[in-house]
Formats: sequence, C-alpha cells, structure tokens
Amino acid sequence: MPNTDIPLVHSEEVKLFATMLNELDGDIHSLLESARMPQDILSNQSLDAFVPESALKAVFQTLGERASPEKFALLTWTLCHDIYVPRFANQITLTHSLKAALEEVSQLLKQISDNVSISVQSRGGKWWLVREKQNAEKEWFRYAEMFSAMFMNELLKRLVGSKWKLAEVGIQDVEAEPFNQLPGMKSAQFFTGRPVTAISIPNEWINKPIAYIPSQTVLDKGSRGDDDKFSNALARALTPYLSMGKISIQFAGELIDMNARTIQRRLASESTSYREVIESLVLKQTLELLADRDLSITHIALKTGYSDSAHFTRAFKRMMKMTPKAYRQSLS
Repeated sequence: MPNTDIPLVHSEEVKLFATMLNELDGDIHSLLESARMPQDILSNQSLDAFVPESALKAVFQTLGERASPEKFALLTWTLCHDIYVPRFANQITLTHSLKAALEEVSQLLKQISDNVSISVQSRGGKWWLVREKQNAEKEWFRYAEMFSAMFMNELLKRLVGSKWKLAEVGIQDVEAEPFNQLPGMKSAQFFTGRPVTAISIPNEWINKPIAYIPSQTVLDKGSRGDDDKFSNALARALTPYLSMGKISIQFAGELIDMNARTIQRRLASESTSYREVIESLVLKQTLELLADRDLSITHIALKTGYSDSAHFTRAFKRMMKMTPKAYRQSLS
C-alpha cells in the first residue's frame, strides 16, 4: 500500500477545483500561492502527478473566504453537475443495483485520493450514503463538506433519475443554513453535529438497477506503486512544485503538515536526506527535459529552478559526471 503519512490527491482532480479560482476577483497567481498550488497547475496540460491533500483543503478555504455564499454554491454545483459527477458516473460498470454502483464509485475515488472514504451503510433501518472525514474544527472543513454533500446528492440524482428527491442529510457542521442554500438541497431535513456526512436512500431503491447509462469513459490516473517508503511519498508530493524553483523544507512541511525536524528524522531513518530527495527529483526532471532537443539548456536550467545555465551545468556535472550538452549528445 502507498505511504499514508502524506495523504495525496491526483493533480488532475485538484486542477478541477483550482479552475474555480479563475472565477474570483484578484490575481490568479496570488490566489494559487495562497492556496499552496503549483503555479503551473492550470497551464500544464500533461501534469500527471499527486499533490498533498492540504493543497485541496487550501483551495476550498480560499474559495469559501473569497467568494460570496451564493457564488460558492453556484461554483461548486456547476463543478459537481457538469464535470465531477459525470466523470465518475461514466466509469460505472456495476449497473445492476444502486448499492453496487455506489460502492464502485467509492473505489474509484480511492484511486485519486488517499483520504477519501465514501460508503453505503445501513443504519437505523435505513440506507445511507456516508462520507467520513476528520478535522471538522478546521476552517476549510465547512466548505469541503458542502462540496461533498453536493457531490453525493448530484451523484444519487444522476444514478436514480428523475424520481430522486433529497429527504434527510446528516452533516458534521453545527449550522445547517449554509447547506440549506445549496442548489437542490433547500427542501431537505438537516441533522447537524453528526460524526459523518450522510444522505438517506429509500430502501426500495438500494437494490434496483441504476437509471443512468454510463458512457464508459475511462480515466487513467497513473500508477501509484506499492512502495510505502516515506521518501517516495514525499517525492510524489513535491514533484508538481518543482517548476516553482527551489523547494525549502519549511515549505514542504507546510504542504504535508509536518515540521521540518520530523521530515529530516523520517528521511534519516531511510538513510537519505531532504537534499538528496530534492536533487533526485530535479535530476529526474532534468533528464526528461534534456531528451527534448527543442528545449535549450538555458530554458531547462530556469525550469528546474536554477538562476542561469552556468549554475545548472555545474550542478548537473557534479551529479552525472558530464555536462548537460554531453548527456544530450550521448542520447543519440
């Protein structure tokens, strides 16, 4: 299993949420910075990586704080209804029952995020779609829970069809009013201060075939591998941020919610260091870029965080025992 000390979310999923920052007033680069997002996440069309879950939490908090309640509700509903729900609904293969379809979506969610837990549970004689999440006291939690409630409702609406009517919703938040204002949720009965977020499902529907016909669009999220080493998990978390220049250990600590000394101690237990992790990441990226002969050495130097090609060449030669130019020539 992947290392779970650093919960990760696939960058393409975070990118979906980051696009909503474009709808806010203010410079997009400063908004991305406040949300701890890689500066090129919106422009990089080929980014296939995982970013720390803390970046997604920061996006939710930035959206919740910068957008009006009405705008936040509209943005999250649009994302759920037009993009997020269809992406998962179209991957469903188990259409013989609503329960099976929802359980399949739960597994699909786990492929893109370490820390997502959605399940179908029977409680008190009723069936519920349940989302479990900790840290309800954090500032970002309300906005993330609002999105999750919206997602679950829109998913059920998509799978059940026109007969779906939201009836009961349990939320961890102590206030129902923000949720009551979400599109499609105004007539529901809310139960606040619950240990989980949950939406009731009529018993007669749980074993019926779903009404929705998936288009079978397959999303390839890449391979996470089964290596549970902390150093590898840290490397995956930091990879999308390489284009921002030198990544300090303090910045890394903020991303993964771990202090610098703990990071150093964990890496030392695996006989490596933070500097070695970063150098390995930069070297891997550099070798990939050098394979593209259309990119100049100067461009690659800047992209990998060096101030000029001279510093880049010296560092590369120290690690590879040859210059970048010589390495590129060796490829042919």
